[in-house]
Order: sequence, then C-alpha cells, then structure tokens
Amino acid sequence: MKQYITEFFTHSGCALHHQGDVLSIELTPELTQHFGRSTLQLVFDPAHVTKQTELVTYGSYITTRMYDWLKHNGKRIAIVLPKKEPAEGSLRRVIDGRQKAKIREQEGDIHPYLCAVRKCHSREVRRTETFLTFRITYYSNEKFEELITIRIDDDGNLRKNPVFPYSLAALHDARTQKLPYTKKEARIVYERCLVEVQTYAEDQAQKHQHSLAEHYHQDILRLEGYYQQMIEEIPDLAIDRESQTTQFQQEFERKAAEELKRCQVHVQIEPVNFCTVTTPFRRYRYLFAPFANNGKTPEVSVETYQNLFSDQWLHPICPSCGCEMTEIGICAVGAHAVCRECLQTCHICGKSVCRECGIDECPECHEPVCQDCSNLCHVCGKRFCTAHLLGCRDCRKHVCPQCSEQCEECGKIVGNIHIMECDISHKRVCFDCLVTCPCCDQHVAQSHSGTCAFCGQQICDECTFICDVCGETFCIHHSVECEISGKMICLQHSATCQSCSKRISVRLVHKCDVCRKPLCPECAVQCHDCEVYFCGTHAHDMATCPECGQTYCSLCYSGQGICEYCQEQQAREWL
Repeated sequence: MKQYITEFFTHSGCALHHQGDVLSIELTPELTQHFGRSTLQLVFDPAHVTKQTELVTYGSYITTRMYDWLKHNGKRIAIVLPKKEPAEGSLRRVIDGRQKAKIREQEGDIHPYLCAVRKCHSREVRRTETFLTFRITYYSNEKFEELITIRIDDDGNLRKNPVFPYSLAALHDARTQKLPYTKKEARIVYERCLVEVQTYAEDQAQKHQHSLAEHYHQDILRLEGYYQQMIEEIPDLAIDRESQTTQFQQEFERKAAEELKRCQVHVQIEPVNFCTVTTPFRRYRYLFAPFANNGKTPEVSVETYQNLFSDQWLHPICPSCGCEMTEIGICAVGAHAVCRECLQTCHICGKSVCRECGIDECPECHEPVCQDCSNLCHVCGKRFCTAHLLGCRDCRKHVCPQCSEQCEECGKIVGNIHIMECDISHKRVCFDCLVTCPCCDQHVAQSHSGTCAFCGQQICDECTFICDVCGETFCIHHSVECEISGKMICLQHSATCQSCSKRISVRLVHKCDVCRKPLCPECAVQCHDCEVYFCGTHAHDMATCPECGQTYCSLCYSGQGICEYCQEQQAREWL
C-alpha cells in the first residue's frame, strides 16, 4: 500500500518527504483542488495515528479519492517506449549441444537439449502489452476493497497481479500515443480480463462468505436463546400470552433476516485503468531439430524476444509446466518445444517425451517410460513398464506386482480384485476356484466343498452331510436327521413313523405284521416269541405275561395265564 501511494503521488508531480513513520506530501494545484487540502500527512499503521496524521487503508478517504482521480485522469493510457542501445556483452549467443568448444554462457542464451539449432533469424518488432486494473469492493457487514491488475499480451496470454515491468524513472523517456486498439478490439480485451476478475472475485466472496457463516450461526443462536428466554418469562396466566409469544417470534424472525442480509457478500467490480505499453523488441526465431532425425520427429520453431528498451529477455513458455524455457528440447510425441525439466527419455525406446504428452516413472524400476512402451495397471491405474506387468488370468488385463496375487488353490496369478478369502480355510483363492454355498452364502474354496448327490449343487463342507445308510454326500436341504439315532440320512433312506410321525432311518423302520405300516422302534410292539412287530392298533390283541412281563402275539400266547416259557420254568420247579 505504501509503495502504491508513493508511486501515485510521485508520478503526479507531488513533493514527498519521509519523516519517520509519517509520509508528508505537498500536493500539486490540481490535486489540491481534488483532495480539498494542499498537504497530506499519511501513516500506514494504526499505532502511528495522531491528530495531524491520517491512516491509509483500503477503502479509506485517501484511497477513495485516488480512485476517483484515476477514473478521469488515468482511465486510458497508451505508452510507447523508445529503443535503447543494448549493454555491452548482452548480445544473444546460441549454444549448440554438439559443439566441443567452451563458449561463455550469458544471460538470455538458448541452450538446446538433445537437439541442435538448424537456423536462426532475427528482426526488430513491436509488441503491445495491456494492463487492466479493476477495483473490487466487497459489501457485507463490513466493507473492504482491493485492486487487481490483469496483463494480456499480443498472444492472448493472461497473467493476474503482474509486477509492472518498468519503473517510474524509466518511463520518463516514454511518449504517449493513441490507443492501439479499435473499439471492438478494446472491448474484446476488456471482456476477457473482466471474466478473469469475476472468477477471482467470486472465489474471494465465497471464502469470505464461509467465514461470515460461522459468526451468523453464533449470532442466531444468541438471538434464539434471548427470545426463548423472553417467551418463558411471560406469566402462564397472562391474558395476552399468545399475542406476546407471537410478537417475540416475529421479532426474532425479523432480526434473523437482518443478520442474514448483513452476512451476505455483494461484489462490485469497477474498471480503474486501461494501460497499453508498446515496446520495441528483437525477435529471434530458432529452428530446432533432433540429433538423429529419422523423419518421425519434425523440426520445431521457437521464438524468443530481447527487450530493446530494458535489455531484458522474454523466453518462450513451456507448454507443460508454464515456466520460461532456457534449455529447450523437442517432444517426439507432441512435436513441440519443452523445457529440459519437463522432457524425459524413455529407457526402453529412447524417445524424448514431455510429461504433458505422456511419460511417467515406472513405480517398480523408477525409470521413465513412454506410453508406447508401458501399460496401465487396471487395478491401481499406475503406469508400468511392460517388463514389470503381469497378466490377470481372470479378466485378461494387465496388473502390477503389487496388485496381483497367486491363488492358493490352483496357483494362477490374478488381480487382487479377483481373489477372495475362503470363509473356512481363510486361504486366498481366485474366482474360478471359489464356490458360493447356496445354503449359507459362504464363499469357500473348491477343496472345502462337495456336490450334493440329489440336486448336484456345490455345497460347503459345513452344509454337507454323509448319509448313514448309503454313504453319499447331500446338502442340508436334501438330508434329514434321524430322530431316534441322531444320524444324518438322505431323503431316499428316510421314513416317517405312521404312529408318531418321526423321521427315522430306514434301518430303524419296523412294519406292522398285520397292516404293514412303517413304525419307529419306540412305537412298534414286538412279540417276544416270534419277534414280529405290530402297530398300536393291532397290539391290542397281544397279551402280556403277568409272570415275566413279556408281550406275545395271539399266535404265540398259550392262553393259560402265563407264557410257555414261564410254564416250563414252573414245571421244572415242581419236579
């Protein structure tokens, strides 16, 4: 700010005196009439303010009056700079990379990198740079301003907040001229710069809006607490309690709307200055060609400029990094000039390629490799040499060593996105060796699965059972547990007791000798003599020996009160 104030009043012909922290200015008659006083005592730190001094800040009285003065006196300025003799020893030299002689490097030299200069021509030209200064004012709960300058050159390149390349002392030799633009051309330049300023102002307003949002929420919470307390203090028996509550609520809403309005950021953009500077230059046009030009890499033309007023050099801009180029090479892919830092040589094919056109460092060997000699890992997206890539046996795409795994079931190399952990053995297996159990939805390896002999589906070991009768493997849906023995059996070798409805193995089934119904061992009644089974219905015809308690069918019972076995025992005792 202090430098800006000093340059403004110096350029306006005022006398400036530095008295410690105070800048004393004796104004010209024109500025005296504009400011309403003949002298100014300015300070730039609030700690130095006295009754005789005035603090200079953005948006203060001094800066506002300066902007008003620039609107009418510096709105459109066109400057033409004269040609000066260059300083001794500042003529350009071109260093050919193939020359063995040691040539002294001077400021502004162009150094070919992995190429050679075929031709060089120079001529004097004039270039026009345009500087547009805008005043941006931000209105919210407080007001603040800033100045922003946009520079645009003959090639249409924009640069924000550039340093003006010439001092006020150097501009004394300049002369003014008519604006070197038609109205249409000036409008195009202005609109391009205005779009840049609007984008910048929008970003700044959003940042300021975020900072104000925090204060807004704090103020709203404070107001809400205050009015809530006021409502709670209204007596419950008050006649107008409802109207008072409504009044406080409406007052709170009005205050909240006012706070929101104060926190909203409004932006005003105002042009201050339109300055064109026409400068004499010597343009050097170089034709670069690669050392071993096999016709695939074309020759590239590069231009650099020597400012004949300030004796400074304007080097070409690297299209990859945006920096000025002093060491220039040729990109074999894009066929354009780039700086040495952005040009790398592929260690496989030897082509020199810039970063913009596609050359990366292989993460495995850390060597540069172009796109023709490399491929992307389809898992991590990094570019690797073809020597450091593997093929996924699942999707047939390239994978890097870090993104590949070996299946512990079949030994194939696949991408780690095509491999899963077995839920039983916890081995890493590929999708081809993976089975999803339809019973429990577990993902298991094929070695931990079996095939159901009934439905043919692959089932995990935890959901497969071996039939106790036939020995075949069955899934949980096509096997049952015998309710007598507790063993698993298939559906074919299971039966249902017609008496108690239990599911049992066919090995345990007994059929009634009369009605032939299948019965479980618990429901079947067996004759002790003939060992024939009967159901509960036909067991009523059976008799029980009161002596030994055994049950006999009607054919085997003697009918003499006790069974034949007990009769024989009694006969032996009598004898």
